[in-house]
Amino acid sequence: MNSHLPQGASDPADAELMDFLRSVYLARRSGVLEVFQGEQIRRFYFVDGELFLMQGHPLAQRMEAFLGGSGGNPQASLAALLRRSHNPGAPPEDAAAKEAQELRWLLRRIAKFLHQLAHERFGFVEGRDGLPDKLVGPLPTGFLIMEAATVDRTDTELLLDLGGESERWVSYGDKFPAELPWLETDEAFLLSRCERPMAVGELLRQLGTDRSQTLLRLARLRALGLLRRAAKAAEPARATEAPRRVQPEVLSRFLDRVGRELETRSVDLDREDHRRFIAELFTSLGERDFYQLLEVGPDTAPEKLVEAYSRLARRVHPSHAARLELAGGDSVLELLFERATEAYLTLSDPSRRGRYNRETGVSFVINGASDEEVAERNREMAREHFTRARQLVAAQQYHAAHELLREACRRDPQADYFALLAQVQTKNPNWIRQAVDNYRRAVDLDPSGIEHRLALALTCEEAGYLGEAKAQFARVLEQRPDHPIAQAGIKRIEHQDPESAPDGGFFDRVRSRLAALFGSRG
Repeated sequence: MNSHLPQGASDPADAELMDFLRSVYLARRSGVLEVFQGEQIRRFYFVDGELFLMQGHPLAQRMEAFLGGSGGNPQASLAALLRRSHNPGAPPEDAAAKEAQELRWLLRRIAKFLHQLAHERFGFVEGRDGLPDKLVGPLPTGFLIMEAATVDRTDTELLLDLGGESERWVSYGDKFPAELPWLETDEAFLLSRCERPMAVGELLRQLGTDRSQTLLRLARLRALGLLRRAAKAAEPARATEAPRRVQPEVLSRFLDRVGRELETRSVDLDREDHRRFIAELFTSLGERDFYQLLEVGPDTAPEKLVEAYSRLARRVHPSHAARLELAGGDSVLELLFERATEAYLTLSDPSRRGRYNRETGVSFVINGASDEEVAERNREMAREHFTRARQLVAAQQYHAAHELLREACRRDPQADYFALLAQVQTKNPNWIRQAVDNYRRAVDLDPSGIEHRLALALTCEEAGYLGEAKAQFARVLEQRPDHPIAQAGIKRIEHQDPESAPDGGFFDRVRSRLAALFGSRG
């Protein structure tokens, strides 16, 4: 995997970067980590497991300001500042609070950069001989690893990383906290609660605090190895699981068939989008009926039903487990694949489908319907998709919402449907241009709607379409001359240097900012 390693470097084989960083930190190793990002080599320096920066690097210059007054215990000094940044009672003009917030912001930028490199090739040159003479540090390395492992993760992704609500975790006792002065109080409390094996769902119910924060803290502790998966409990818990409705030999045939299909037809998602899709599907599985799971309607033709099953089955096939690095291993995908297959076998058999519709209360009028009845049914299904999508957006389950909104727009094009679809697409930098297109559709369908036009202007500005953004802000001001957001938008665009806006839009701007911040190490 890691070709072109420097002389004397060890080859971490197929290890992931974040796992390797954790091992370097916990084993207190010294050396140079080299990460190969395209034509560039990013170098990270470790002394006794702690990350240092080369003196003179822009980030090192900024970190020196925080490390300068730390005396003989820089970790304690940084830890005190990090805790101060969590103090909600500090007045906004408090200088110490501002310094603490700047430190946290800076460390999070470093963590995001590490996260971006997570799947690049890398090598490690062991020992202190290759270290530069002048280094700045140490940085709070454990904090950075925890931040990098959880950056931009939604609640559903964090829950999937933790193996679901039934997965049990246990701490390593009091081995670590004394060595981690920057460990937050709430994280240390969670560690103490996990001195005996605790299920994620049990912790969420017992603590009764913010669900998102609890999931985030558990995932951070897991990322650094402070929590480990507990041994499986005795089987009684399985008594509450639904009985298997797909015979093992039937399921085996479908697994083989879809596995062969994957050899010629790969999934249509990159790794991160694929992980996100699985997370959202897994956490919403209990809320979906078979029609919603396969994303089909009651009048779907048989060949379309086969196509819908094939698309879903290829995405949830257990062979993806290693690539996606799911905390539950194959079990999450096995469950999803079995449920998808059960849905297909049920809906493709008229007698089984009729029984399923009666048992679940599903009732459709299909055959012999007039054009107006079909149109009304499409409008009704579109409204249902839109309502469900709004709930999913509120739960940050964006991929599932995206699919429902696309179907709603297809069945009954409405401005609100296209606007919410565009809003979901702005969550992914790769979809920013599609978001602009769908906001345009919303404005075309509702030209007098200020809200949709303003959203179009802001998204055009973010995507780098400054001319269109300015024109849309101006149209908003025609309707509302005193609109503060539109006024501020025009001022921003008029004061921008046109040559500073890269042609590639939002994602390229993000990359250029990161490049300016971190530069090239080496």
